[in-house]
Amino acid sequence: MDTEITLYSTPGCIYAQQMRLSLTNLGAQASLVTDEALSGTVQVEGRSFQNIIELGAALEQLGIKFFPEEERKRERQLKLALGFNQRMVQVFGVMMEDNVHRNDAFHLFMESLAIFENELIRCGRYFGGKAPGFLDIFLFPYIQRIGVWTPEFLKGELLRIQAWRRRMKEEELVMTDAHKTTRSGLLKYAKQLRQTPAEERAIKRLNSCGQLVED
Repeated sequence: MDTEITLYSTPGCIYAQQMRLSLTNLGAQASLVTDEALSGTVQVEGRSFQNIIELGAALEQLGIKFFPEEERKRERQLKLALGFNQRMVQVFGVMMEDNVHRNDAFHLFMESLAIFENELIRCGRYFGGKAPGFLDIFLFPYIQRIGVWTPEFLKGELLRIQAWRRRMKEEELVMTDAHKTTRSGLLKYAKQLRQTPAEERAIKRLNSCGQLVED
């Protein structure tokens, strides 16, 4: 992939992690720039992208496979990702205020994961089948933060998602991430966000649809 790519990234940012894992999975070389304000933004040949769906569409126009090749699976996974984004806009601000209680926002979040639990029955070990694909990379940064930004899973809760999370954590793609985060690092980043005034968070934090998240 002979394309000039710059990725703005910080270790704790969900959207930067999605971008990093996506590009690495493609074997794409990107210049990594640590920048809090732009974290999660990718520049490809002078064009800026703020979420992996936008990035994927642009790369496919260049002839680079990004989404599932089979049309029905592609459409289904894009629909799942976009629907999840919409729910996250509703609950993310509340999660930044309270990560201790299983409150209404947390239950809405968990309900939105139930469809992914069922999707794993259809797909197998990963949403990409035998190996991680688009939907695995899209979802993993959120699931990695359960127990950090939210209460942890209960023992019998979403068992397939929990098993999938363990497999993803052991994937070379994740283990060799240039800005790989530790639990303590994620806790520190969440604390930093919670101590930032809501107005600043709304300006800095972009959701996966490229919209400002208002608290």
